[in-house]
Amino acid sequence: MARLSTPNLLRCIATSAVVVCLAACVSQASRVQDKEQMLVAAGFLEKPASTPQRQAHLASLPPFRILSQQLQAGGVDTIGYVYADPQFCHCLFVGDPAAFQRFQQTALQQRIAQEQLRATEMAEDNAFDWGMWGPYDYWGGGDIIVGHGDHGGFGGHGGHGHR
Repeated sequence: MARLSTPNLLRCIATSAVVVCLAACVSQASRVQDKEQMLVAAGFLEKPASTPQRQAHLASLPPFRILSQQLQAGGVDTIGYVYADPQFCHCLFVGDPAAFQRFQQTALQQRIAQEQLRATEMAEDNAFDWGMWGPYDYWGGGDIIVGHGDHGGFGGHGGHGHR
């Protein structure tokens, strides 16, 4: 087995760290985008931080959280809702109580659907008949035969099995 030199090992570690960070960023961006699409679908309005004052106000708000604010509109007390995204769209989403309620209902329906999907996947996993695949010697110390090649095997030994 070839050994990596220290500089090469450090490069590999640094590259791996960058890949992990990029994957986390993509994942966060995807979650934020999904939430913002749900907000718009529920009736929230997207307001860009297009002036220095709006940019400063956006930066002062906790990011990626829905906040409520007591307002007075036309002499009537009401509640408004805001969601700040200073990182991706550099905007604020604003909604009224009806939009917030629609967002909550959509979010709840989405959580229920995800839980049902997880439950279905777990049931499918539990229904798999492991017994037909023979004894589990490889867990307890028997011979291990690994296939390699074009079928997604591990390692890189040119398509030959080894023991």
